[in-house]
This record gives sequence, C-alpha cells and structure tokens, in this order.
Amino acid sequence: MDRCLPKNFIDLLHDSLLKCCVCVRWGCAFSFWFGIQAGVRQRGCLSPVLFAIYMNVLIIRLKKSGYSYQLQGVGLYFGRLL
Repeated sequence: MDRCLPKNFIDLLHDSLLKCCVCVRWGCAFSFWFGIQAGVRQRGCLSPVLFAIYMNVLIIRLKKSGYSYQLQGVGLYFGRLL
C-alpha cells in the first residue's frame, strides 16, 4: 500500500500468498499438505521482486536507525565504508 499499488492487486497478491499450500517430497515420499506461514515460493515469478521489496524496506529502516554492521570484516555504515 505504501507503494501506491491498486487495492485489487494487493488483495489478489495477498490471497494467492495466504492460500498457498505445499508438501515436501523426499525421494518417492510426500509429506502432508500444509500452509506456508512465511517467506515466498521457490521458483515463483514474483518471489525475487517480493524479496527485493522486503529487503529495501529493511535496508531503509537500518539506515534510519543509525546502526552500523560488518560484512566479511569490512565495516559499513549507511552503505559507506568506514
């Protein structure tokens, strides 16, 4: 909604993600069907886009918080090298 998408598109996306059921295959055996509680579908067309939107919001919040973080020994603060 923050990205000004039409409500009917958000409703469609919400319903398609909320009502998704999966099972796990291990060799020739299958688990019971269960609903997905979190995350996005593997190999889903929208999965990379939804993940990028989620990460973008997370990065913006991290930048606003003033915290720094380290990535493989390189200190980063607001996306700049320390």
